[in-house]
Amino acid sequence: MTSHSRTPNSAPGDQGSDTWRWYTGIGTSYIPSDDLNTLGYVETACNVAYVYHCCTTLDREVRCIWTKGITIGKILYLVTRYGPVIRAISNFIENQEVQARVGLCVSTRAFQGIATLATTLSMDFTILLGLYAMLGGKRQILWLLGILSCLYTLPFVVTRSIENIAHIILLINDLEGERANVPRACALPLGTVLIWDIVWTDVQRITILTWRIAATILGVYVIAWRYRGQKNDLIHTIRRVGGGFYLSEVLTLTYLGFGRFDRRPPADKSVAHTLFLLSQFSIRLRDVLSPLLCTKLILSLRRVDDPLLKRTISDLIFDVDENCDELDEVDGDEDGRGAGGGIRLGEGGFPDHERDLDIELAEMPVVGEAEGVLALQLEPESSV
Repeated sequence: MTSHSRTPNSAPGDQGSDTWRWYTGIGTSYIPSDDLNTLGYVETACNVAYVYHCCTTLDREVRCIWTKGITIGKILYLVTRYGPVIRAISNFIENQEVQARVGLCVSTRAFQGIATLATTLSMDFTILLGLYAMLGGKRQILWLLGILSCLYTLPFVVTRSIENIAHIILLINDLEGERANVPRACALPLGTVLIWDIVWTDVQRITILTWRIAATILGVYVIAWRYRGQKNDLIHTIRRVGGGFYLSEVLTLTYLGFGRFDRRPPADKSVAHTLFLLSQFSIRLRDVLSPLLCTKLILSLRRVDDPLLKRTISDLIFDVDENCDELDEVDGDEDGRGAGGGIRLGEGGFPDHERDLDIELAEMPVVGEAEGVLALQLEPESSV
């Protein structure tokens, strides 16, 4: 006999194996429970991979970044890098306690939303900081970018907050058995909350997409203006200063904005399944790749050629450290060194000093071989 128990997030009246869940954030379409479980496994794998990456590169990060004073870029770097870690921990706690304690589940959902909001804003401010540094750190540019950031930040924070509140209310309505602990302020009609979520999610996506496109155009213009008259390949230069972050964010958000399915479940449910899974897979991958690309942008900004501009970037992002001065990305020559003599990077984008030592020893001149022992060329001592 088939069980007809209602599953979480299920729409009223749907039962058994044919249950179609209501997914907020994409639209009012129903999806099977197995697909949600698969996406949960994918999200867990992405979170574990990102946390593992942060753990394996923590020692180099402490040695190269945490040793000196605090800068704006260093704060943005740490928020961008560890925001997804906080979100992953909150997600894990929420999944473990979803059937146990309503209060803890709601608190972790709210904390997860705050971490996501802070990470997204940190990545966007990193773009602004990079553009500000590339323009020489002038005060007029600072005011201009500050106004632009306010025009973007205020609508984004408002829409994101409303979306998170809608998700929390839906979560409270979905949890059964402990509704006595739910405040009456959250007892809103489900249809009203769903409309909140759909409308404000659309507004948020339009805001982010517009901002990303504008920032990309401005970034490409700044890079082209900065390197005008020099014999540098523009595409290579854009990649070197973190253009991959701009382009990846615009492409993923464009896909999420225009690759959505209808509000109502279509007649061919397999099409809805495919579109839903593709969009959700892209969200999971973006949540992991975007912070990596953004932190790479901060590190690669130190590879500019102008000494004055490099000093400006160093003051804004990472202060000079003689032990870890080469945090930049190399071009990938045969010996692993770029045009500026940078050290080959190891795991996590940090300097691989052991490999660099091997390169130094291999480059030492050899003058002859006697009885199987290589004699190194020595400088003659100066006579007194």
